[in-house]
Amino acid sequence: MGDAYIRLRKYNDAIEVLQKHLEIAKPEDVIYEAIGHCYEKMRKYTQARYYYRKAVHLSPGDDKLYLKIAKCYMTEENWEHAVRALQSALRINKQSAEYNMTLGQCYIQLGMEKEALTYFLNAVRLRPSNTSAWKEFIRGLYLAGHTEEAMVQLDNAEAKVGRKPVFLYYRAAILIAMGRTKDGLLHLENALQLFPRQVKRFLELDPSILQHPIIVELIARYRRKR
Repeated sequence: MGDAYIRLRKYNDAIEVLQKHLEIAKPEDVIYEAIGHCYEKMRKYTQARYYYRKAVHLSPGDDKLYLKIAKCYMTEENWEHAVRALQSALRINKQSAEYNMTLGQCYIQLGMEKEALTYFLNAVRLRPSNTSAWKEFIRGLYLAGHTEEAMVQLDNAEAKVGRKPVFLYYRAAILIAMGRTKDGLLHLENALQLFPRQVKRFLELDPSILQHPIIVELIARYRRKR
């Protein structure tokens, strides 16, 4: 019954059914996890974490529960607590590219690019065919000011996963950051011609890049054409 209510997105009803189950049966980690899931969907993150932790108490080796706790903290932008939860997940499963990548993202939010790069590199080593892992690694290098290394790893990424639209935008941004503005603008224009909808990837990499009037005009020109 609880599963049915969850599928119907009737989370209050699901919680009521699941709580009644706990009253008449032995506590189970899956029940606590399901209640936590309902609260998370309702954006009640404190309650969600409470039940995820009760599930952890019954199943301390379940690394995915720590990820759920971390993501609740991340939604609230509580990066320090998210880091602690992810470190717990990694102690159980060091070979998870997802945990490494997510931990790196938290460190980026904390302004700790050096620490972030360690985990992004781990993610790339674990999942060399994963575009998202490469994207975060290159972004981390860029934000840390390691533009030459970012370019090297961009070449490595394209060799592993192919020439993705996001990489074309990243190449433009890196070239501009390296002082090779003319080359960067040529790459940006090419990216805008081929993948205009992906321009947000360029802007997400470094919003301050919009301080360049030429770049603003170039992007605006292609937006007017759409």
